[in-house]
Amino acid sequence: MNAHSVTFDKLVYLDRLKAAGVPDDVARAHAEGLDQALRESVATKSDLEKVEASLRSDITKVDAKIDVTGADLRTEIANSANRLAAEFNATIYKAIGVVGAMIAASSVVAHFWK
Repeated sequence: MNAHSVTFDKLVYLDRLKAAGVPDDVARAHAEGLDQALRESVATKSDLEKVEASLRSDITKVDAKIDVTGADLRTEIANSANRLAAEFNATIYKAIGVVGAMIAASSVVAHFWK
């Protein structure tokens, strides 16, 4: 993080603490502690803008992957549907052939039973 973008005047803070009756050594300790904390852990607007840009880029990449995956899934579903239809049709044709053979066989049997 960029600590130089955070404005904190340690001396002004120290003077305000002392003016409020805080002993000098305690006021200095508080001012030093706050100064260090701000330098180490406060995100600046620039820091947040960088993170936002990175997240937007990541989201764009994920969206693209979702689009590709969706297209792949649609293709796979269409292919599966086509295979299923072909298998169904083949089964129907076989069943029709079996029924036709049974009808032919029953005609032959009927002819001999007369």
